[in-house]
Amino acid sequence: MWLLKHMKENKFGNKLKEIRKRKGLSQIQLAEMLGVSYQQIQKYESGKNRISLDRLIDLLQRLDISVAEFFDDNMIRSPQSGYNISLSDKDETFLRKFQTLDEESKDIIIKLIDKLSK
Repeated sequence: MWLLKHMKENKFGNKLKEIRKRKGLSQIQLAEMLGVSYQQIQKYESGKNRISLDRLIDLLQRLDISVAEFFDDNMIRSPQSGYNISLSDKDETFLRKFQTLDEESKDIIIKLIDKLSK
């Protein structure tokens, strides 16, 4: 529902354009990264076309942007609980850095957090 609301208000297109420009990419360059035409990028940014979930995930990965960062409202849906979880800036920073770690390091950090939170 959130995504549809923001797509109708074209917040999605504006955010995509902002990130594309911040990354120093033209519409043509972004289109080539995704394997679509630059006209398709124009349509995403103007709100004329919707983006599929698969393409959105691919786009965010190629731009090295987290879902939380893209939607920028500090709310994510936890897949395990189904509840919305509010994230502070520090939480988001931690999650971004945590995602870059190998599995062994993640396990160590989870154990450390378990010990600290008791």
